[in-house]
Amino acid sequence: MRAWRSGWFGRLPIQWLTCLFTGVSALAQSPLLPAAPVTVEAAQALGTEWEVLLRKGEVTAVTSRMDLRSLSERALATLPGEEEARREFITQYAAGAGAAYQHALRGVVHFRFLGAVRTNQAGGLVFRALLPDGSASYCRYVVEARATGGVAITDVFVLPTGEWMSESIRWLYLLSEGKRGPALASRLSGAQAELVRHAAQVERLLAYQQQKKHPEFLEAYRSLPVA
Repeated sequence: MRAWRSGWFGRLPIQWLTCLFTGVSALAQSPLLPAAPVTVEAAQALGTEWEVLLRKGEVTAVTSRMDLRSLSERALATLPGEEEARREFITQYAAGAGAAYQHALRGVVHFRFLGAVRTNQAGGLVFRALLPDGSASYCRYVVEARATGGVAITDVFVLPTGEWMSESIRWLYLLSEGKRGPALASRLSGAQAELVRHAAQVERLLAYQQQKKHPEFLEAYRSLPVA
């Protein structure tokens, strides 16, 4: 799974924020539900079609159906903050994450569609991706039918990070707001408020991790407040 983390989610360091502040509770986070879920039969057919295209390297079979701007707007809809700062964050995230996600998919050596799941309204298409180092990653794409035809991806669950993309967007937004100042923390609670208050320490911690400065990482980690 390390290779996958060095791809898209490695560029967006939210997986460490999850480990630091929420632990396994991230597994209980809800995805952004589709307005018009596709049927299981249609999902099975779609997953089979995507597997063929992804094996051919046609990653736009997935990425062209991801409206990252809309996903980001929905993910942040319930969070406070200045509208101008929110718009700036969404624009930067949509541009950066889109390119990084394509890069990560192009680095996969083999895709396998494992099936469609319907454990709740979200459901989803589950894929296994084999990486150049021999490790594997799993993703679940939540899809909805478009009124104009085709489908859109409303959210993605990435197993190595144990988190929905929408939740990752929230943490990244709060980290960016925290770097602007601690004022927003008074309008939040729990782990979200703590992340805003200690954004500078977390940013330093992430830098140590990415630079493989393990002693400094541990020291910075111990300096964080107990959740």
